[in-house]
Amino acid sequence: MSRETSNSQPVKQSEPKSATMVALFVFFLSNFILNVILLQGPSKYMDTNLAQSRDVYAFAESAAEKPDVAFFGSSVVEVPLALMDDKDEYVSIAKTAQADLSDYCKAKKSIYVYAIEAGLISDQLLIFNRLLEWGKLGKHNVLAVTPRDFGDSRIPAKNLSDTYRSLLLPGDFNLLPLYHDNFVDWTDYILTRTVYIYKNKSTLSNYLKSFFAGVETSILGSPASISQEKPTDQERFQNSLKEYVQVYDYLEKNDSLKTQIKFLERLVSFCKKQNIELIVVNLPLTAENRALMKPGFYDKFSDTLKKIAFDNSTEYIDLSADPKFAGHDVFHDSAHLNKLGGKRLIESLAPQLCRTAVDEGASSR
Repeated sequence: MSRETSNSQPVKQSEPKSATMVALFVFFLSNFILNVILLQGPSKYMDTNLAQSRDVYAFAESAAEKPDVAFFGSSVVEVPLALMDDKDEYVSIAKTAQADLSDYCKAKKSIYVYAIEAGLISDQLLIFNRLLEWGKLGKHNVLAVTPRDFGDSRIPAKNLSDTYRSLLLPGDFNLLPLYHDNFVDWTDYILTRTVYIYKNKSTLSNYLKSFFAGVETSILGSPASISQEKPTDQERFQNSLKEYVQVYDYLEKNDSLKTQIKFLERLVSFCKKQNIELIVVNLPLTAENRALMKPGFYDKFSDTLKKIAFDNSTEYIDLSADPKFAGHDVFHDSAHLNKLGGKRLIESLAPQLCRTAVDEGASSR
């Protein structure tokens, strides 16, 4: 009996181990399958930042050569460049802006758009770093910003955007400490890199919401209160003002501005060290939008941009007070230029963008 007991003991001990191995295998396999489905599936389940990020990265990797001009930033520069091509969505090659710039320069110029909706300055540092590695930076690189690029309540931390999740790699030893200030940040990064479901939890959440919303609609019918019509120009303008009340309230009450300013300093310094030609542009806003800010905030913001650029021998162009952008006729809403505004933007930047880059070979290193 004792021999039978001793012989059977290893079998009993191996059962938990086997079960654990099976559980781990199923866990990682399901994570992998979900990751493939979510990333390759319809972008309607992704948040805007994730969907557009995927398009930008795919374009950057597939582009045959580096452009003459590359635009960086968020929707504040992406929207007018798209509207110039009569598009409501992201365009990777701004064809109309490209043609206009070529006319001004009297030479063929190419323009790529690396701007990502809801992108922050901390995202731009990652994009610049990766594009330098890929050899896809422009001969002239335009970082076009407004205060919104320094804080977004939808992305309340520098390590919550899809740009961060996609482009910050374990080998980026010089950048990793910038995005991880504490144990929680490091834990989040490790989980993002090892657990597919965790990385795509936002997409999975949107998928589930969409699924159950579809079930509810099929049972109860479409809610009559939801309108599919596009807003009028006035409605779009007023909706924009409501959104920016929250944007500026968030900037005032959180440390996001201070954090993102440090990333701008790092980005400008990075470009200087790498011999990358960078032009920082302070984009215009409507008077109504600027009136939403705390008194003195915008002037201090503009002065900070100018100082950072000056300290790093970087060109700075302030269009905030340019009379060409004074009227509503150049704005899509309170913060985004429209088709005419985009045309005037290219016109305003043409003298700098038509120049021969200081070192056209530097950006491809």
